[in-house]
Amino acid sequence: MALNKEKHRSTYLRLIEENPKATRSQIAAMDIAAYAWLRKYDRAWFDEHHSKVPIGKKTQYATLEERDAECVALIEKALALVKLEKGVPQQITASYLGSLLGPKVGKRLGRNSHLPRSKALIEAHRDANEVAFYLRRIEWGVAHVTARIGYRNFCKLAALRPKVSQNPEIDQLAREAHQKTQEKYLKVSKPKEETD
Repeated sequence: MALNKEKHRSTYLRLIEENPKATRSQIAAMDIAAYAWLRKYDRAWFDEHHSKVPIGKKTQYATLEERDAECVALIEKALALVKLEKGVPQQITASYLGSLLGPKVGKRLGRNSHLPRSKALIEAHRDANEVAFYLRRIEWGVAHVTARIGYRNFCKLAALRPKVSQNPEIDQLAREAHQKTQEKYLKVSKPKEETD
């Protein structure tokens, strides 16, 4: 026990002396065995010497404004990717934008999306994009509907309800799109009826 104590103490002091600018976590990473042993079995000595080592910065941001600015840049990058996304259109939310950027960046965006500029940017795009979002939903519905269905089922399939009843512009777009699906179905089904 005494041999281990001397060995680990000397190792730890040597690391501190040789790396004066290293932080506590960097010193610990240089010799994990010494760090762990001293912390567990020689805590009073460890605390005394460990406290002399500087603490590193916990985050790369000095202020909330810097975090907000970085989050705004991430949101703008994600909004550019939204236009390239295929498949069913999604509502613009912090979680959806984060999913486009990958897990690590998405988590960072999620943690900071409540900050004032970031939150305002997401809300502005969500509001401005609403009619365009539903128009894309309608287009998606038209592309996937090939059978004769009623207007209400069409709206359900395209995930438009209850917005069609609340917004006359979206309702009109949905009616036009539904009419196109009916025409498409009738054009396809007429030759089949004639052959029967």
